Amino acid sequence: MSTLRALNGTYRTLDGIVKYIASNEEHNDLVLYYDAVGADPFRATRDMLLVKAAYNKRGGSEYVQIIVSLMEAEIICQDDVARFQSASRAIADMMFNKYCCQIAYAVHGNTDNLHAHFVINSVRYVDGYKLQLGKKELFQLKTIVSDILNQYGFSRLLYYSADKNLEN
Repeated sequence: MSTLRALNGTYRTLDGIVKYIASNEEHNDLVLYYDAVGADPFRATRDMLLVKAAYNKRGGSEYVQIIVSLMEAEIICQDDVARFQSASRAIADMMFNKYCCQIAYAVHGNTDNLHAHFVINSVRYVDGYKLQLGKKELFQLKTIVSDILNQYGFSRLLYYSADKNLEN
């Protein structure tokens, strides 16, 4: 089964996490795809910080990170990698539309299982409200992501209770 993990933005700064997910140096030249939705992918941090500044919301958690991982056996050939890149784009588009937050994301192939990191701005660009992912919202997100993965021919998510890092 595939997995989804959600982490609040306290591990690194927004700039640090965006640089991390995009860095080939950190991932043995195995950042297979990097892009952003609602922001210039090469200036994602700047664009996200501009939204925060516009609404005077620079304090607190800067982002939410979502990590979607496939089982090792699901990637057999390069076509499977391309399908996962497409699925990751669909997931990013869905989250952008659902949460109205900018997203930078990358697909990594530097571990035994292919996975994608999604860095979501904690401030909504439409109204300046902070993104809240409680247990109920996280369960809904897992359901939608599971459906998207299934549409692209991957296993559904392994369901488990919300990560303690996001409990509200």
